[in-house]
Amino acid sequence: RIAGGSRFDTAARLYTLVSDTALDASGLHYGAGSGSTAAYLANGLTGFPDALSVGPLAGRNRDVLLTVGHGALPSPSAAFLNAHRASLETVTALGRGATVSDSALTAAANTIG
Repeated sequence: RIAGGSRFDTAARLYTLVSDTALDASGLHYGAGSGSTAAYLANGLTGFPDALSVGPLAGRNRDVLLTVGHGALPSPSAAFLNAHRASLETVTALGRGATVSDSALTAAANTIG
């Protein structure tokens, strides 16, 4: 079971698991150095349609889809981005500013450098 103290923590733990687990013969895990270069941010409280829309693209490209709140980058999401900043080049907020604020997007972009 993968569970965290909040939905944001659970999402970060899920991506930590698949990012830090070696790629097996079936290709089921992303694995370190998998080439993930993009992170997507979706509002984990009201933005589920945005997350559902980009989910297949993120999965296909082995990119990251993190849930965030509207106005701030949750600490589990920031910690994940910081730990994996060497492989991440872009951060994209999904939805309008009322869904994921510019400050949350800026915090995420600043975290990866």
